[in-house]
Amino acid sequence: MLTLVAGLSSTIFAPLTAALLDRLSWRATYVVLAVLLGLVTIPAHGLLLALPWQDAGHQPGSIPADGEVSSVLRGRRFLLLTAGMTVAVFALFATSLTLIPLLTHRGLSNSLAALAFGLNGAGQLLGRLAYRPLTATLNPRTRTTAIVLAAAGTIGVLAVLAGPPVLLLAAAVALGAVRGASTLIQATAVADRWGTRHYAALSGVFAAPMTTAMAVAPWAGTAAAAAVGGYPEMFAVFAALAIGAAALTASEPRPDHAAQG
Repeated sequence: MLTLVAGLSSTIFAPLTAALLDRLSWRATYVVLAVLLGLVTIPAHGLLLALPWQDAGHQPGSIPADGEVSSVLRGRRFLLLTAGMTVAVFALFATSLTLIPLLTHRGLSNSLAALAFGLNGAGQLLGRLAYRPLTATLNPRTRTTAIVLAAAGTIGVLAVLAGPPVLLLAAAVALGAVRGASTLIQATAVADRWGTRHYAALSGVFAAPMTTAMAVAPWAGTAAAAAVGGYPEMFAVFAALAIGAAALTASEPRPDHAAQG
C-alpha cells in the first residue's frame, strides 16, 4: 500500500511542478516544493513516528537457523535473482526515461510526447494494482519472470511501433504498468523467498546494484542511442537485455533445491 500511494508522486506532482514552472522561476518552484514537503512530512514524522516500534517476532522463511544472511547472499538463488532484476530495472529505467526522444523521433510533438511520459507514470499505478492478483496465482519465481518478460515485450513493441499516436500512447502506458509492477517485485522479493527476519540486511544488498542501475540508466540509454544509431535501435537493444534478465530469473532454483540460499 505504501508503494502504491507513493506511485502517485509521478502522476500528480510532475504536472503540478510543471504548472508551477509556468508561473514561477525554477528557484521559486524549489522553495514552494520544499515548504510543501516540510508542512506535510515534518508534523507527520513528529506526531506519528514517536512511539517505539513493536517487535513483530520471527516470521520463518526458507533459510537455515545459523548463518542466515551469509548463507543467502552466497547462494545461487539470491545471485541469479539479483542479477536478473538488476538488468531488468536497468532496461526499464533506461527506456522509460528516454521515452520522449523516442516518441518525438516517431513524429509526435513535444507536448504529446510529454503527455505520453505522464501517462507512463499513470501506468505505474495500474501495474501496482494489477500486481496483487498475481500474488494469488503465481509463485515468486514465475511472477518475477512473467513481469520481466512483459518488460521485454513492451520495450520491444516501442522499438518497432511507428504509430499511430494512440497506439504509441497505449504502449507508453503499458511500459509504465510493467515498471510499476517491477517496483513491487523489488519490494517483496526478499520477504517472499526468505521471510522477514533479516529483511533489512538482505534487502539492502539486493537493492544496491538496482539502485546503481537506476542512477546510470538515463545516461546509458542516451549513450546507447548515440552508439547504435537512434532511439528505436536502442529500445531494441534493451528489449534483448530484458529477455536476458528473464532468463536469469527463470533460472532461479526452487526453494527445495536451494538449501544454500
